[in-house]
Amino acid sequence: MAKPLDSTQPPVAFDHESTLVAVIEMSQSSWLVAAVVPGVERWPLQKLMPDQDALLRLFGRWTSEAAHAGRTIARLLVAYEAGRDGFWLARWLGVRGVECHVIQEQIAALEAARLDRLAQAPKEGTDAMVHLLARVRGVGVETAAMLVREVLGRNLRDRRAVARYAGLTGTPDESGSRRREKGLSKAGNARVRRGMIQLAWRWLLFQKDSTLAAWCRGRTTGAKGGVRKTLIVALARKLLVDLWRLATTGQTPEGVTMQAI
Repeated sequence: MAKPLDSTQPPVAFDHESTLVAVIEMSQSSWLVAAVVPGVERWPLQKLMPDQDALLRLFGRWTSEAAHAGRTIARLLVAYEAGRDGFWLARWLGVRGVECHVIQEQIAALEAARLDRLAQAPKEGTDAMVHLLARVRGVGVETAAMLVREVLGRNLRDRRAVARYAGLTGTPDESGSRRREKGLSKAGNARVRRGMIQLAWRWLLFQKDSTLAAWCRGRTTGAKGGVRKTLIVALARKLLVDLWRLATTGQTPEGVTMQAI
């Protein structure tokens, strides 16, 4: 049986021949786990439902693969970014002998450095946009900088152009007199599209009293998974338009909580 991890002990040297390293990318609906397994040439990548027991079984399988390759795993090291799953997973893994590192302090340090640079930057142009967006609770300075760089700092004529540029509009499917949407268009800026869908999920956590969050809740209560996914995309589209208005005209979205930075 694995011994609980003692975080008070000093770090030990990293031995590549006996250390299994895993990194987890977490979202609301899945965990994407990548690893470096001693003795195994490939870098395994596995998508899981959010399930800590399944995660532990996956580590056990990779440990067995290392054993078959003649390597004995003496240390299991896991890292993931602190988000909606916070620190509970680190505590759960720790009591099962897994060394877990939650990437939070490093991100906070990077954001602090970015904010210091923004404070010294001219109070106009794109820097002013980033500073304003970063004040919206739940957005963060890195997301704000990405949005301004990729889309909000561009000269787009209206809200439809903003949504199209991000690829958050549907692809029309016309047959005779009928017209329907087939799903998201693959055109547009994929980085902005992914970032906005992630931000839409965060919006429901950090901006619960906003008009947009209430709109989404009112349509997803009791809804099935497919409906929720469709509405998250719609929320991302509406949210991007609201942030575009905020960045270009200073109009704050209804019910949004701002914060000092």
